[in-house]
Amino acid sequence: MTKESGVAEAVDRQYAKYPKWWLSGLNLVDLDGDGKLDLFLAAHGTDSAMALINDGQGHFREAHGSYPQTEIAPTRNEINIHPADFNADGFIDLAVHWGRYDFPQGRSRIYFNDGKMNFTDVTEKVGLHEEGLAIKGIGDLNRDGHLDLIVLENKRTEIYLNDGKGHFNRQAGAISGFEAATRPGYVSWGLAVVADFDNDGIPDILWNGRNFLWLLRGTGGGHFTYVNRQWSIEDKSAASVDDGLCFGDIDGDGDMDIVGYTGSVDSKRQIKVYRNELPAKNWIRVRPVGAPGNQGAAGATIRLSEPGYPEKLV
Repeated sequence: MTKESGVAEAVDRQYAKYPKWWLSGLNLVDLDGDGKLDLFLAAHGTDSAMALINDGQGHFREAHGSYPQTEIAPTRNEINIHPADFNADGFIDLAVHWGRYDFPQGRSRIYFNDGKMNFTDVTEKVGLHEEGLAIKGIGDLNRDGHLDLIVLENKRTEIYLNDGKGHFNRQAGAISGFEAATRPGYVSWGLAVVADFDNDGIPDILWNGRNFLWLLRGTGGGHFTYVNRQWSIEDKSAASVDDGLCFGDIDGDGDMDIVGYTGSVDSKRQIKVYRNELPAKNWIRVRPVGAPGNQGAAGATIRLSEPGYPEKLV
């Protein structure tokens, strides 16, 4: 729906106005506080960023007024930090990955928090290794209530499942169908996020890097399959500076839409807007609001259960 959404025309106008625009990030974010996801197209090294306001039905118009002509969240030296409670003790631990050109295979560590802001490196203790491991994302991949790891291990896609006490085991044969997938040029760029894109109750993974965009459909039990071709998602991402994943419900119908790249990612980058066309279902929108100092509510756990059966999650 790139043309229908108004994004194609807006991007063309911006390139006409700024021929050297370095489009360096696609960001769905509520810019005007109306509860609808707007689109911010970043600029690196040039004053040519563009903000597009969403009408709530997936149609965008250029924002008036002034706003920062830069990037929303540039990453320094490609360091990813995932704060989460991995050992279920109620305290926020850290999964840290770094690398860039200095460590082309990546490096990662797990730090446990004792609740007094003292962090201990427990990487080896929890079944992982620092060298050659790039932790790209976290999420409950097998629906057991514990946070698992999505990693590139020596450039191989792997899933590490959490036993609930913060110890991780590699899931053998976790991801299938990669024969047609774009392979990562480096491990340091990109992120992986967990969301249910087909609304079947099983978590899926959206994962980008240099220069790939993978959509992995969850098949249950922590297993996934590559479905870009089946779901018509182009396997391409710029993945430089602050480029990353861009997804959300842009038309207010309760399913996740995606914004990605098409064409060359080296010059005059072009955008694709994908509208999720799932059949309508009942859905609920949850927006966690954290206490001061944790506005994004990192570490929040959302549980849905049947009335009278608090232990039965749905």
